[in-house]
Amino acid sequence: MAILALAAAAAGAWAALGPRGGVPSGVDPRRSYLVAPFDVLSPDPQLAWLREGAVSMLSLDLAQWRDLKVVDYERGLDLQRDLKLDGTRAIGLDDARRLARKAGVWTVVTGRVTGIGDSTQVVANMYDVASGKKVDSAMRSAPRSADPRPLFDALARDLLDLVGAPTVSLGLTQSTTNSVEAYRAYLDGVRALNGWQLARADSLFAAATDADSTFALAYYKRALTYGWWKSGDSTQLAVLRRARQYAGRLPARERGLLDAYAALALALYGDGTPTTDSVRSARFVDAQRKYAAIVARDSGDAEAWYGLGDAYYHHTTGNFNDSLSRDHWTRALAAFGRTLALDSSFHLAYSHRVGIYQQTAAPNGPLLLDGETVRTLVDPATRQAFAGARLSTVKQRAQQLAVREARAWAAADPVPQAFLALAQAYLPEHFDSAAAVLDSAVRRLGPRAAGTLPFEHAIVLAHLDPPAARTALRAALAAADSASLAAAGGGDRFPILIAAMQVAAMTGGLRDLDATERLAVAVQPSLNGASMPTAPILRWWGTIDRLAVGVPFASVRQTVDSGIAGLDRIPGDFGRGARVESYSAPYLAFAVTRDPKYAATVRRWVGASAKTLVEMDAMEALARGDSARARALAAQFPPPDSIRAAGGALNVLRWVLRAEVLAALGDTRRAVANYAVLDPTRFSDASAFDPGLALYARTFPARARLYEQLGQPDSAAAAYERFLAWWKDADPALQAQVREAQAGLARVRDARAGQPVGR
Repeated sequence: MAILALAAAAAGAWAALGPRGGVPSGVDPRRSYLVAPFDVLSPDPQLAWLREGAVSMLSLDLAQWRDLKVVDYERGLDLQRDLKLDGTRAIGLDDARRLARKAGVWTVVTGRVTGIGDSTQVVANMYDVASGKKVDSAMRSAPRSADPRPLFDALARDLLDLVGAPTVSLGLTQSTTNSVEAYRAYLDGVRALNGWQLARADSLFAAATDADSTFALAYYKRALTYGWWKSGDSTQLAVLRRARQYAGRLPARERGLLDAYAALALALYGDGTPTTDSVRSARFVDAQRKYAAIVARDSGDAEAWYGLGDAYYHHTTGNFNDSLSRDHWTRALAAFGRTLALDSSFHLAYSHRVGIYQQTAAPNGPLLLDGETVRTLVDPATRQAFAGARLSTVKQRAQQLAVREARAWAAADPVPQAFLALAQAYLPEHFDSAAAVLDSAVRRLGPRAAGTLPFEHAIVLAHLDPPAARTALRAALAAADSASLAAAGGGDRFPILIAAMQVAAMTGGLRDLDATERLAVAVQPSLNGASMPTAPILRWWGTIDRLAVGVPFASVRQTVDSGIAGLDRIPGDFGRGARVESYSAPYLAFAVTRDPKYAATVRRWVGASAKTLVEMDAMEALARGDSARARALAAQFPPPDSIRAAGGALNVLRWVLRAEVLAALGDTRRAVANYAVLDPTRFSDASAFDPGLALYARTFPARARLYEQLGQPDSAAAAYERFLAWWKDADPALQAQVREAQAGLARVRDARAGQPVGR
């Protein structure tokens, strides 16, 4: 429906309006529109929905003219929230003009809906944004019981008379749905989606498609909801197929967005058949091309800019030594920045920008941010240019940007995901700040509305104050509602609950561990995008945590072995990735049992990386009685002082096994030094499947015994006391270790007092 030929006729109509006060040079104000919420002047609850429904219907009608820029309904909701106008009963002309200016459009439509007898009367007024003068007005009425959408079709035609548009049938029912019930459910779903009420949005979009099984727009929005909630889930792919099946009835903009999103979903999740890296890359390029075409037509389309950024963000090789990955993250950063300039409450744009800033801020990471360009220290020229103080400066700037971006998100839209991003932006440098953010967020939102934040609070506290973490975890469990957590969605909740299981284990709380495991199963019975149940996975990792806190291996051997066998059966890239991520399980099993079959499993799972696991080789040599070989391998262990000075993440499992090798070789001082380097604020959090926190607590009685051998009773007493404070409420099954530590503490206290041991 091009109206370029009508520009001359339109020019005469708007030129007579006088000074345009702020309209950019050469811009036709009658070519850009925002529809503000209508006033509903009737007590009839059946008309109340037309306050927002009028915006959606008129916007969709106007948007069918490709040469008009029309602010879509969802963008309008975000603008209202930005200007603190959401929920306002009546939006006056001044506020409507503010909304339009923020959107960069120069014609605003306001209106009112009135119930008169058995009729519904709608008046629409068109205003010039710059001058505030009325440009046109139209009025239509229809029986109260009638579908109101033809009425708004007619109003749109009346308003477009100003630019000489030919009389055509715009047909909202043709481009959306024949069902008013479905349309109303769709509108409510859009409001829920924009408010991050993902479960409610999904339910409402499902109701819309139940009422009209051909409602393409509702299918598309439901697929988007799953992208933010349960990405890759089979339901998401199914509703996306349905959206494409009926895409022919969509307005041009929505059809273009759907086509681009379908291309991106194909690149991200595939079609269920094996593919190659080159095919996957070509699919991302297709999505990028389609989103780029949309923003070329309308540079103010925030949803399309986000899609373009997402298509670049995920189009990497996973190795940022290559220019493609770095360039794509640079382009993604720019596209997400444009998204947020248009819509400051676009959730995932914040999330991805924070993620990029965090990656480039990592103190020992290879990436850095040069302005808004992602670079890598693997490149010799970059390494030379960013050395010493300059490298520290750019790393600090990236961390500050991560915090700034997350704060902006929390201010624009105070949802749990925003506060979680803000807390994570402080990590791994500032655990205290992250804990303060989470504590404040839980208090502000309330423990039930805060989603997984109470559990994340406990996880962060575990790196600072384990007894406080135990208290926080128990409070989180007491307040947790599995239905609410399930409804909240989010790809982070499953790993967060698994990490919370480690907090329970770290403080000897096996019953808390079991309660967290049961909650995780209830919240997420199966993995997103797969039919795989989570109960066996959680049982497996709960067992590994139990092993880390010293339960007898015989009691968990069957679960450990069956878990290893199950992982070995998973085919393809998914299976390989799962085994690499889970290598700490057989590693810990080997550390406990010295059984070489578990060491062999580790080597098989990690491949070439096993060459660096010299502490495992040394322990195997000791198990064979070859102390000379073990001593030669131990000489290759990294010096604790150099690691402490270098900073970066620590792998608890490896340092503990090194300490045990050295202790077995009689090198007590080096063994103690290996324990002493452990700092919980530097523990690697690359995977939730790492029992490091649980194992860390038990290093204190181990190092206390070494201090006793060295004749250092004060240090031994301090280590015993810390362990006993952490395991104050340890499970009965772990009390033997508590009693042993109590006996050790009494022993060293007697030694300090000069009393005979065993007094």
